[in-house]
Amino acid sequence: AAARAQAPTGTRGDSLIPDSRLFVRSDLYVLAGFVGATVAMFPLDRQLAESLQRDHLVDNATLNAIEETLSFVGGPAPILVGGALFLFGRVANRPRVAHVALHMTEAIAVGLATSGALKMLAGRARPYASADTAPHDFGFARGFRGERYQAFPSGHATVSFAVAAALTSETAEWSPSARWITGGVLFGVATIVGLSRMYADRHWAS
Repeated sequence: AAARAQAPTGTRGDSLIPDSRLFVRSDLYVLAGFVGATVAMFPLDRQLAESLQRDHLVDNATLNAIEETLSFVGGPAPILVGGALFLFGRVANRPRVAHVALHMTEAIAVGLATSGALKMLAGRARPYASADTAPHDFGFARGFRGERYQAFPSGHATVSFAVAAALTSETAEWSPSARWITGGVLFGVATIVGLSRMYADRHWAS
């Protein structure tokens, strides 16, 4: 509603917001693909977790520093950046910047609400809770018992992919030819954030 209220009047082609729908039919196909990929990863969860927790990796100071940075990138950073950009766009009369910030923040909010609900209901134990030996330890609504049982899905990865999707979509509106470059970089970073959460022993691959 906020997006539509701020959209400039005129034809569809003149608007900076070409489609204000939150979900479209193609999202169902993407969801089905991710569900299939998640199921396919289940048999590899334990092996990948144990591989990432080898001593020479866990004790690597450089990898630890990178993980801490990526934890910030996939956590508070996008929310802070989105808020700052929105304020800048409004104060400096840059509607395009404000729209980008609004869409990015909207994507983060929807993503966190969805992943948060799944965390609570799935109640999947963190890898560290079982020394990476019980990837299928789920318990309905057990996520309400605490952070130890909120391993599915990753909130950091969700935020990172939500930001990547929103910004790639916006870039495609400005410059369709640049979407593959922007998308490649943003989704690449989001993937690395997800891997960093596995390295931190907070989430399973699936």
